[in-house]
Amino acid sequence: MANVFLGYPNLIDDATLSGGSWEGDAPLTNLQSGDLSRWAYSTDDANASTKLDLTFAAAVTTRVVAVPRSNLSQASRIKATWGSSLGGAEVATTGWLDAWALTIGAGGVSWPASGSLGARFLTFV
Repeated sequence: MANVFLGYPNLIDDATLSGGSWEGDAPLTNLQSGDLSRWAYSTDDANASTKLDLTFAAAVTTRVVAVPRSNLSQASRIKATWGSSLGGAEVATTGWLDAWALTIGAGGVSWPASGSLGARFLTFV
């Protein structure tokens, strides 16, 4: 097992979650519970409903993006976009990738130092 990569710490705990349209009995905040038996259910499968925005107060480096226990089909695609402000210019994007083969790379993606661009955002569609 020479190719093991651990994703730690779980950055979602420090993020503010927003975006999309989520069922009242399975809200977006369930993703921060740490309990994989608690899910967030979108109201439908439209891109606008399944969008997830993570806002961080300070700069973070992302090396692993995981969507555990999802009901994504084998044909599903996912895109991660990094920016300096919600809806602002993109700093980086993965582009659309197969959901079951999403890779960012060993180097990760870094935001500039805190304060230089304001709040940090990561958006999943």
